[in-house]
Amino acid sequence: MGRVEPVSWLDDVVRALVDQVPCNDRDVYRDDLVSWDTMRGYDCVAGTSTTSIRVYSHSEAVDQLVDEWSDTLGSGRAGRRGDHWIIVGPEEVVSKISAPADDPEIAFLDRHGAEPTQREEYLTTCARFAVDEMSRRIRREKTEKADAQYYEQLFPSVAGEIRSVVPEDEIAKVRAERDEDRWPSMLSRFGPQVKHLCADAARRLSHSPTSVEER
Repeated sequence: MGRVEPVSWLDDVVRALVDQVPCNDRDVYRDDLVSWDTMRGYDCVAGTSTTSIRVYSHSEAVDQLVDEWSDTLGSGRAGRRGDHWIIVGPEEVVSKISAPADDPEIAFLDRHGAEPTQREEYLTTCARFAVDEMSRRIRREKTEKADAQYYEQLFPSVAGEIRSVVPEDEIAKVRAERDEDRWPSMLSRFGPQVKHLCADAARRLSHSPTSVEER
């Protein structure tokens, strides 16, 4: 396992990267609700182009996500990465980025294809379930009884507790945004609480994580 970076470091690095990118509009990510790891990020929109910046606490998270991001490359889009950061966008923008001095650039596909541990996979799946639950509330959709029972067995108490983590007034704010692509960034600030719920659920199922920061 590589070094684990604190949230303050993530904040510093993501700001240093985003300050180099043209942004007419931006979505701020306070966490990654489809990953087990802690993250800071931006989507920067300039004209018809979007540049995505992500900085993770664990280098393993980037290793696991590189293949997914590589599928978006080509047709003028490029990607660069370090141990803890990844940036994908128009080649003319990405090529001018200066890498952080304390996390130098490595080959984009270096260490790609990494498999998550059982614990990481559980926390990721649980977080994605929580996002689905929030999205159903935003759309005023109901979960089928059989599905609800299944998810309660898989992620004990998460569906119920997520309602207290994300109150109805916050759901209403997201509902007012008609562009659903912006919902993940709007919900991202609840990431730490969601992952705490998922870690609790994992403990109940004897996966035994004691913190979302531990491996």
